[in-house]
Amino acid sequence: MSVMGVVHVQLGGPRDGEFMPLGEWIRLSSIFDILRNLRFFKHFATGKALRLWRRTVAASKYRRVRKAIGKKLYAAVSTFQPTMSKVYSLVHDIATTPFNVVGSNPALTPATPL
Repeated sequence: MSVMGVVHVQLGGPRDGEFMPLGEWIRLSSIFDILRNLRFFKHFATGKALRLWRRTVAASKYRRVRKAIGKKLYAAVSTFQPTMSKVYSLVHDIATTPFNVVGSNPALTPATPL
C-alpha cells in the first residue's frame, strides 16, 4: 500500500501482481463494508452453519430410523430374502391361476350370474 494505490501480489496466478489506485480501493472497501452490514450478509455464515447442522441431524435421524425399521422387517433382512421371494412367487402363482367350479350344484349354470 502506498500513496498511489494498493498492489495485490498473488504468486502462481494468471498475473503475479495487480495494482489498484487508492481512490478505487477506498470506494470498493466502503461498498464491501456496507454490504457486510446488510442483514443477509451479516448472518450468512452462521445461517449456513445452522443449515448444514440441520441437514446433518436430519440425515443421521433418517439413517437411525431406517436401520431400526430394517431390523424389524423380515423382507429387509438378507437372511429371509430368498425365502420371501419364493413365497411371493408362489402366492402370485396361486392368485393368477384360473379355476373352474366343478360340481353338481344346479344353481351354478352358465345362464345364471354368480
